[in-house]
Amino acid sequence: MKEVQYIEVEPEQKYEKTRIKVESPDDGEYRLQFQDPVKFKYSFSDPIKAKASAGQFKNAVKQYYRQKFGSDITVTRVPIYPPAPEPEPEPEAPAENEGEGEGQANGEGEGNQEGE
Repeated sequence: MKEVQYIEVEPEQKYEKTRIKVESPDDGEYRLQFQDPVKFKYSFSDPIKAKASAGQFKNAVKQYYRQKFGSDITVTRVPIYPPAPEPEPEPEAPAENEGEGEGQANGEGEGNQEGE
């Protein structure tokens, strides 16, 4: 009698994430350049406004993903706030016992007449 074994595979699908940071956006436009991973040919996105919304950005790049991978994409715009100002350095605290004579704060030293 032959033994039959079965194996079950459940692949976990991990989606690729691409982060694009547009620094110092002005009122201009730009294009993204994509390189085909197999043929190494380049293609370009539609023009994208520097301050585009997530929907506008998606519309400019979605054609590439549909043609190359047959998939749709999700785009989220993350607001970038200016960095918080660095706190002012605190002034240095005066040293302890500054201005007091050594050994004389508690009555010790010269002038003690006990036992003389």
